[in-house]
Amino acid sequence: MNKIAICGKGGVGKSLMVYLISKVMIDKNCHVLIVDADESNTGLHKMFGFPNMPQSFMECLGGKKVVQQTMLKRFRNGKNEPEMSVIEKEQFNIGNIGDDYIVKEGPLSFIVIGKIYHPMEGCACPMGAVSTAAQEVRAIIGKIFTR
Repeated sequence: MNKIAICGKGGVGKSLMVYLISKVMIDKNCHVLIVDADESNTGLHKMFGFPNMPQSFMECLGGKKVVQQTMLKRFRNGKNEPEMSVIEKEQFNIGNIGDDYIVKEGPLSFIVIGKIYHPMEGCACPMGAVSTAAQEVRAIIGKIFTR
């Protein structure tokens, strides 16, 4: 499974690049999964024609407060952020990912890590921690394509 990450400063065209690359890949008969990890852009799903954004993956993990508490617990136990996972393996399995957390249209699938919707809502650290839970998220992505 090949992966492409698009990142950069605000307003430089990341969303447009994601859209254009995805369309080219779909035209080449590839399956495409968009993992929307931009906590402040609430409109990427609309570029792909999805009327509603799926429920955030962070909610599947218990919500922002639960992820924050998991991070704090791991920090207190001496873990550094790059080596910690916010996914509680005992409490999470692939069956927890319901249809509310992913939208699909043909070869295109779309999930959202988490969003900040209101001013002063707090930092995006939990979204970053969920985005970088690399091995667990890779396993989840693999399962999404087998649905």
